[in-house]
Amino acid sequence: MTTDLDHEEFDRLASLYAVGALNASERKLFETHLELCHTCVGEVLLLLPVAHGLTRAVPHHDAPAQLRARVCKADTDSPTKQATPVKSASSRIVFNSAAAVCLVVAGSLGWYAAQQHNMARLLEENLDAANDRAVIAEIQAAVALAAQQEANQRTEILTAQDLIMVGLSSYPVAPGSRGRVYWSNEQGILLTASGLPPAPVGRTYYLWFVPVADPVSGGPLTLDNEGRITAVVTAPVGVSVPVPMAVTLEPDNDITAPSGEAYLFGRGIN
Repeated sequence: MTTDLDHEEFDRLASLYAVGALNASERKLFETHLELCHTCVGEVLLLLPVAHGLTRAVPHHDAPAQLRARVCKADTDSPTKQATPVKSASSRIVFNSAAAVCLVVAGSLGWYAAQQHNMARLLEENLDAANDRAVIAEIQAAVALAAQQEANQRTEILTAQDLIMVGLSSYPVAPGSRGRVYWSNEQGILLTASGLPPAPVGRTYYLWFVPVADPVSGGPLTLDNEGRITAVVTAPVGVSVPVPMAVTLEPDNDITAPSGEAYLFGRGIN
């Protein structure tokens, strides 16, 4: 696209171009400008019908013989070549100008369409990238919010007025492990453990509540790379005081009763 300063020097040439009044160098320069200037293209297209009408505005008269000879000599340097009537020459100039403008317009529209296509493609790519960034940002925000909420819940449990702490003792299979359960009926239950060995492939640590003879699952536990567990858990329905609890290693599936070896155990309170 051209700027106002680029367009200013061509501002008055459209009308001269439409009637074929520009010399060869001026016409070539102006047609090059037309490829980038939609304003001049539109002006020429408006003026062409006017210029074409001017060639039909007066009756046709054959040029005098002497004028015909001078025109022939100036045009071909051959006085014997028959001169083209002035009106026909003007019509040809207008036609040629119209044809040139059509070509320029076609090229200009092709360039404009290509620019629009490229712009649409870039906008689409930018939109896709923006959508990807938005999705990632939403995920990160959700993870951060969940982590913050869990941290707040842990703090509320640890500072609860009705807090009861129960220690978990290690079994011989993991002599260096230890754990604690922080129990609050008002705020929830927090389990912490450390020193646990990595779980083998296909196996997961589980927590079990033992309020009566049959253990109740407290769900799977996530072990970090340092052998630690920190998890907010839910007590079985109807249980309001710490009961015996155990941490076992079980197969990776939805199990209803412990079958693996125990790693930690706590007796609860009487």
